[in-house]
Amino acid sequence: MNDLIARVVLPMLGSKRRLADTHRARRAFAANALRPARYAPPPALTRRVRLAVHHVEGWPVYEITPAKTQPGRTVVYWHGGAYVNEIMAVHWWFLSALAAQTQTRVIVPIYPLGAALGASRVVHTSTSIARHFMDEYGSAETILMGDSAGGGLALAVAQQLRTPDVTAAGLVLISPWLDAELSDPRQPQLEPKDAMLGIAGLREAARQYADGLPLAHRLVSPINGNAAGLPPVTIFTSTADLLSPDSYRFAAACAAVGTPCQSVRSLPPRAQRAHQQAQEVINQLASSGITMR
Repeated sequence: MNDLIARVVLPMLGSKRRLADTHRARRAFAANALRPARYAPPPALTRRVRLAVHHVEGWPVYEITPAKTQPGRTVVYWHGGAYVNEIMAVHWWFLSALAAQTQTRVIVPIYPLGAALGASRVVHTSTSIARHFMDEYGSAETILMGDSAGGGLALAVAQQLRTPDVTAAGLVLISPWLDAELSDPRQPQLEPKDAMLGIAGLREAARQYADGLPLAHRLVSPINGNAAGLPPVTIFTSTADLLSPDSYRFAAACAAVGTPCQSVRSLPPRAQRAHQQAQEVINQLASSGITMR
């Protein structure tokens, strides 16, 4: 798995340039809209997992299952990409390894990007899709999960799903982007250390995704939502991650209201060692029964 992910992660290194300032970010996002990236999983994935695609609420939703065993639990996963970039091969390889190594069914909604639907409709449709699969496979065996912007979306969905009768088994956030305003005073000092992300470009991406909502709105910045009543939370982050203050602030918010939150788990710096990040997440999920009630 390490070699495969290392091979496809190299193109991600250019994202720092695209997110360096507002004007570059706008040009990059316009180019994405003009020539949308392919979202389908690489054909070679079927050597190790089974793939199916459904259409739920009008979105394509992929289902990845182990090739030779029955899945014991379900993960609904939202990919990262600052809400304006499509799912990448690195995500698909990670998710196929997650399915194969942890005997997990992985559900991957392909959500519309940027202002195509906007934050409000993306969160509400994502919530409906999560509820659909929780009803089908059992909420007590379903984990909500996402990386970067997808981590923010997973948290926003979990906040929408807080009802006595429907609660996911857990919430796993990988370097999540939870504050679209990037308001933490530590972030300007972290920006030069992060190989992928820039503050100005991320704020522009957030404005497009917000589609008229204030950036502080809980559907755009779920760190401003209520942390009470959520399923058990596990957070992975890196000390060189521009978004790491979001993780620590959210962990503190969970502690303040009694929401179980496993201590923030350290990962190698993003991008340079992304394959190690992915394998670390998989190893800890496989070995510890993380987030399962």
